[in-house]
Parts: sequence; C-alpha cells; structure tokens
Amino acid sequence: MSTNYPQPPWRLNGQSYAGIYRFPAALTPRLPAGVVPVTLAGTAFAAVMWVDYQRGSVLEYREFLVGVLCRADRKICLTTVSIWVDDHRSRVGGRALWGIPKEMAKFSFRHGTHAELEMLVGEAGGVTGSFRSGLTLPFSMPLTVRLVQDLGGKRRFTRLRSRCRLTFGRATLVPDLPELDFLARGKAIAHVGLRDFRALFDV
Repeated sequence: MSTNYPQPPWRLNGQSYAGIYRFPAALTPRLPAGVVPVTLAGTAFAAVMWVDYQRGSVLEYREFLVGVLCRADRKICLTTVSIWVDDHRSRVGGRALWGIPKEMAKFSFRHGTHAELEMLVGEAGGVTGSFRSGLTLPFSMPLTVRLVQDLGGKRRFTRLRSRCRLTFGRATLVPDLPELDFLARGKAIAHVGLRDFRALFDV
C-alpha cells in the first residue's frame, strides 16, 4: 500500500455532481479556529460533492465531500468538514499538504444521464445518491473555489481553479452517518453536474 503522494499543484480531471444545501446554523460542525459560517436568518450553507477523478489526473480515485460556506480573514471560503476517498495516497497527501481531514471509504459510481452513487464507510454507514441530468451547457466555463483548513494550528488557504460544462439536474442524497446528521436535517437548494472538468488544486 503506497502512501507516497504527489506534490502540489494537483492536476485533476473527471466528473462531479454537486449540491448546495441549507441547514440550521446551530447544527454547524466544528470549524477551524477563526473560521465562522456564513449565515442568513439562522441558516448556514454547505456544498456536497461526489467526484470521480479519472484518467489524466495526478491520482485516479473517487471522493465524497461536504464543505461549509464560511468566512476567514474577510475571505469567503469553503472549509471541508467531512470527506472520504478510496485512495491512500490521496488521504495522506490531503492531510499533510492542506489539512483536509480525508478518511477511507468504498465507492460505487455509475455515470450517465441518471447517475447512481454510493459510498460505504465500513460498518459505520454510508451515503447513497443519484443525479438525473437535464440541460447541459454547450460550452465550458471557469470555476474557482477558495478553501481554508486547519494545518498544524494555522489556517491553510488553497485555491481550486477549474473549467467544466455545467449540467443542471435533480438529485437525491441519503446520508446515513452520524457526522452528516446536519445534512439530513437540511434541505437542498440546487444541484449541478460538472462534466469533463479539468482542475488545478493549490494554485
């Protein structure tokens, strides 16, 4: 089992399905010191992503993550509160380089106009989901996300820059893990597919 991870930036390609959720701010998971959730009338917001990093990526693996929309040093960011992958090098590298709290899980993805998605975390439970595609934009567009994590007691800022074709659609998400209870008690706002994305992480 290799734990030798690539040095940044990580070049990543593949397919992704994302959702924006709102949930009671009082249920916000613990965030890094100095990082506060963005709230509106007692509501906080989270991004949920299923990702399949495919051929051409620095590592080929699958991932499920939940990030809370937050503010740090007057910057609007996402901070990852829960994340699972199926590659040990990704897990070790994510923790060492950026403080991303990656854990291991098993995944099953079936892509298509009706994608079926599943993640299992041993006997602890898992997450199932689906994404039914609607309109896909005929052109690619840029997308940049700033992330912040705790790394050795300090805030570590990172940027993800990507291009993708957006697909609008409908999705389901059934979380069956204690740490995702806040999502189960929240509500989806929107869902999109990120088709054929190409990204650089830590730029």
